[in-house]
Amino acid sequence: MAKELAGENTVVVAIVHDLNLALQYADYLVALKDGEMIAEGLPDYALTEQLMLELYGVKARIVQLEDVDYPIVTI
Repeated sequence: MAKELAGENTVVVAIVHDLNLALQYADYLVALKDGEMIAEGLPDYALTEQLMLELYGVKARIVQLEDVDYPIVTI
């Protein structure tokens, strides 16, 4: 439903904590830490391994699987 609305000149704002969902569905990401924006942009560029370390303090990897058309965050 959100994708349908977005196609009708409507902005859809979704707050998600599941980064894999964000990578799968978002056209644009904004990352906040302590109420401050620390990253923004297209999902492939804004969501980086360094950002995962800064946001969550975990060493994560972002991988692209052959049979999936969006990147996946792994820990």
